Amino acid sequence: KADVRLTEIVSTIQKEQNEIIRAHLKQPILVQGAAGSGKTTIALHRISYFLYTMGEHFKPEKLMILAPNNLFIQYIGDVLPELGVDRICQTTFEQYVQQALKLKLTVTTQTDLLEQILESSSQLSDEQLSIIQHKGTLFYKDVMDRIVNREIERISALFTDVFIEKYRIIKGSHLKKLFLVEFAYMPIEKRLERIQKVIQTEVKRKTKAVLHALKTKYDDTIERALNGMRDAEKRKRVVTKYLDERDERMPKIEREAKSTTRQYMSRFSKTKVKQLYRDFVTSHEQLHELIPEWGYAEVETFLKMHKKEKLSTDDLAAILYLHARIKGISDEWKMQVVFIDEVQDYSIIQLAALKE
Repeated sequence: KADVRLTEIVSTIQKEQNEIIRAHLKQPILVQGAAGSGKTTIALHRISYFLYTMGEHFKPEKLMILAPNNLFIQYIGDVLPELGVDRICQTTFEQYVQQALKLKLTVTTQTDLLEQILESSSQLSDEQLSIIQHKGTLFYKDVMDRIVNREIERISALFTDVFIEKYRIIKGSHLKKLFLVEFAYMPIEKRLERIQKVIQTEVKRKTKAVLHALKTKYDDTIERALNGMRDAEKRKRVVTKYLDERDERMPKIEREAKSTTRQYMSRFSKTKVKQLYRDFVTSHEQLHELIPEWGYAEVETFLKMHKKEKLSTDDLAAILYLHARIKGISDEWKMQVVFIDEVQDYSIIQLAALKE
């Protein structure tokens, strides 16, 4: 039943092609070859072999093919069902980022950029070329890390002690340590979600302890007044005072406890990653602060290149990287295995973002 294009490999397959298809499934593999040498066909059969071998422990939806364009996706869309792997995610890098992050952006792809350069009568300046090159490297990833670290510093300064009435429930220094050390492996907003749960648990536990201690204290005080005061009028005043104080104070503590976590966490606003990046690429101050390696000319060229809303593929990669570090990627768009066709056309920051 297979398409002719796929039956050919059975009769013509070479030893090294067969080895690539069946190579170890838990390590990265890079396939190089001349145009028309069958790399894509081998990749499709490797996908089929992967799912056949790992099918019991692996959902096809967690495997993604990143194609260079939609024409390629149409081709593999015809071929893949014949291999029984039609449930896998087939998309381009630009489409993946926009879907995973729920963004709508106008993007200048690498192909668009090359066409603009070739069709343009005026050549790009050395500064423009330098910035385009910089944005595709690990240097630009380091700049994104500086933005993330700035966010971490800003948020960590907001931690203070948590109180209910005059009782300290949890130290701010402990919460700060959780944020900076214990939960450092998580995206920033996931750390805050975990800290919120810690506060909720502590508030619930300590509120019970505070109420119990207060009740015991008031009961003891009232008991002493009842048994130790001979003056009936004075005894009545004292007992009434402490009963009223207890009946007002304890419910008030209970009410305060219910809103303590919410009020404390309200200081941590959600980050709008797209706006964060947009502010960075259009701000003199931020560029000078975050990229001290650049001089005046480079900063001015960079700002000029980012005046319009249109972003490049590398900008999209930077936003994906920031989103992964700050918010995390939703489970639906987390992949376990990725096949990339024409990977030599990807910049380093694209690969770094995908890895993150």
